[in-house]
Amino acid sequence: MLSNDNLKEYVGKLLRTLCEPTTPTTTQEVYCRLFAFDLDVVLPILSHELDSEPDVVRLVLGVLIEISHHSHESIRSLFPKFIACLEHEDRLVRAAAVQFVRETRLDDRAILDSLRRRIIEDEPIIQREAALTLIELDDSLVEKLPKIFCEV
Repeated sequence: MLSNDNLKEYVGKLLRTLCEPTTPTTTQEVYCRLFAFDLDVVLPILSHELDSEPDVVRLVLGVLIEISHHSHESIRSLFPKFIACLEHEDRLVRAAAVQFVRETRLDDRAILDSLRRRIIEDEPIIQREAALTLIELDDSLVEKLPKIFCEV
């Protein structure tokens, strides 16, 4: 078994090796490799990697989606990191973060506020995805969205 330091190094190398190009099976492969380790040890490593280069961040968000399918509560401690991803300078990271929120159905107020900002401030494709995500999380927003879009 790897020590925590060796595990951190292993996860970092694994993510950097597999992040470019990322295929649909990449996240499942990384998840399966990390599933062998204690989630309490792996999550802080993945959290740290959310501050990494954009390709790695997108892969980590995909892996966290897989983790959330099995242990949704474990990712709640990473909320501030998800908000940072929604506000990231790289548009592909923002798009991946919107997809992450959509898949995990996180409905924290700060995350919803960040999605609203995506609707107002982002590129059309991300605006649409953010709007759809908000509607899926709270269908009462259908009536409020025209107001949000008018702010654009």
